[in-house]
Amino acid sequence: MSNAPVASWQGHDYQARFFWLHASALRDPDQTNVTEVSYEADFPKGFDDVVVRYDPPRPGSQGYRVAVHHYQIKFHVIAAGRFGYADLVDPAFTGGKAVSILRRLQEAKTKAPEGAAFTLVTTDRIRDGDPLLDLLSSDDRRIRLDKLFVAGGDKSRMGIVRKLWREDLGLENDEQLRDVISGFGIHEGHASLEEMRDAVNDRFRIVGLTTC
Repeated sequence: MSNAPVASWQGHDYQARFFWLHASALRDPDQTNVTEVSYEADFPKGFDDVVVRYDPPRPGSQGYRVAVHHYQIKFHVIAAGRFGYADLVDPAFTGGKAVSILRRLQEAKTKAPEGAAFTLVTTDRIRDGDPLLDLLSSDDRRIRLDKLFVAGGDKSRMGIVRKLWREDLGLENDEQLRDVISGFGIHEGHASLEEMRDAVNDRFRIVGLTTC
């Protein structure tokens, strides 16, 4: 219990540094399309830690341009954390008791405008051999829909993933799942707290802000 306050403080500090990394773009003449950066936004719940808005929208990897990017930040004080596709339907994975991160994504998509992207940022890493590793794009860490929705029934490697996710979301078919997963990304093994401070300081130097 004695480490709990430290872990909580560091988690908030990590989120704040992630915010400032993006907020510095508001002073960058080369990123004039960044129009707003919010910290602990009003909605959508589960993807409200940091929200970045773009006008005009920025290019995306899945056939549409991103007008708003919602981030969920998950920080752990140790680097030993591992997770897989099944954890995305486990509420405990993101500190909840009843609603999984995929359920939060599903709810968020009902409120978000067209052209929204959603990203889970975590210092944990995907477990070796987990199917989730096969799905992340090296371009922008979006879930690759072409890899998730390959041919194969519910007992195939990706079919098992789709079935579990469909059932958690209460969906009837893969097309409904595609709509939920589209635009969702995972930045696993994200930078350490110290690396985030260095990154923010580098950005601050570029835009003329005082470093920490």
